[in-house]
Amino acid sequence: MIYRIIICIVFLFLNVASAQQFLTDPIHHLSFKLPSGWTYTKNDSAGSFQRFECFNPEQTTMLEIYALKSQKPLNLKNFADVITSDEKGFGKSFGKIQSTQESRISGIKTIEKNYKNTTKIGREIDVNTLLLIKGKYGYIIVFRIFSDIKDRNDLQLIKENFDVKIPRSLFSWLILFGFIGVSLYALILAGMRLIFWLRPVNLFALAYCFFVIILALLALTIIFTNFQTIGLWVCLISGGI
Repeated sequence: MIYRIIICIVFLFLNVASAQQFLTDPIHHLSFKLPSGWTYTKNDSAGSFQRFECFNPEQTTMLEIYALKSQKPLNLKNFADVITSDEKGFGKSFGKIQSTQESRISGIKTIEKNYKNTTKIGREIDVNTLLLIKGKYGYIIVFRIFSDIKDRNDLQLIKENFDVKIPRSLFSWLILFGFIGVSLYALILAGMRLIFWLRPVNLFALAYCFFVIILALLALTIIFTNFQTIGLWVCLISGGI
């Protein structure tokens, strides 16, 4: 009986996963999932600019994703100001600004702006705009949904599955392995000192060793989850050693 339940759960999971559409843009290093039933069109301009236009089955929600590459590294605030300006950007098409806040998409700092707009027949639309950058790449995510639509689970699903992964350079890989080496060295050294100080027991020294071990383990965890904060942890570990 238990095995049948497990098999049913697995098949249910596979059916749900297969119903979702996984879209990618290898040139701009982005990927995201569309819920079941959504349709989309993909337009690009010589590889420098990419646009996805997506609709839910009821045609009550529209998703636009823009990806572009600059010649120089981008600044998030300047990027957001230009994109949402009325003169050079999409400001007029978004509508009247309601709020601005910071959030995170794919672990990347994001500026989120919410607007109100109205269709030609007078129906109100909520426009949720997300702007994020990574190096020379800029991303714009725009949700347009009728204000009277309360079910917005699909929007949250798309946000949670939006991902940006830019390949690291050879130099950054060398730095990464260097940080891993420092963390492993800290673990080995702390372990050796831990054994040495067990006889006779030195409580202060043992506490010190456990402190270094915990820092090293945290550093290794962060190395594989968030490359941007490695430097801080390596400094702490080096000080502990």
